Amino acid sequence: ISVLTEPEFFHGSTSNLEVVRKNVTLPVLRKDFIINKVQFDEIESDLILLIAGILEDSLDEMVNIAITKGFEPLVEGHDEKELEEALKTKARLIGINNRNLSTLEIDLKTTLKLAPIIKEFDKKNDSKHTIVSESGMHSTDDIKKVIEAGADAVLVGTSIIKSGEIYAKTKELVEALN
Repeated sequence: ISVLTEPEFFHGSTSNLEVVRKNVTLPVLRKDFIINKVQFDEIESDLILLIAGILEDSLDEMVNIAITKGFEPLVEGHDEKELEEALKTKARLIGINNRNLSTLEIDLKTTLKLAPIIKEFDKKNDSKHTIVSESGMHSTDDIKKVIEAGADAVLVGTSIIKSGEIYAKTKELVEALN
């Protein structure tokens, strides 16, 4: 379960994460702009989002700190350069953000382009990354498209929240995988 903890842009909070952790047994992802080591000690979660395009040269260090502190890092990239940096780290989860953080435009072709690069990297390096396609999934067709491109999982938020029918929309999207 992905929980927004970033308050300014996404109106999230660490208290939301606390409530979710107390009420579920599923792994919980802290979704925030993690830019400083002190943020690792703010709240407990199972996974933590680390954005390659924001962390740049400190990405590898932040991944290592996250692992040391018991988090599973989900390292997110939006283009080939960020993906290359993500694949240099010890992260096992690689997120492909279909939203360009500079323009906020969303294009599922980002996953279609980048997922095969990760698969090829894994073949050449005898490694295995879990690929998570993030942002822009509104329909079962969208989910099928990114899964067929090589994504192992999807991170969906906006389309569920904006649907007005959270349970029904979640069920619809989950059943796309059957």
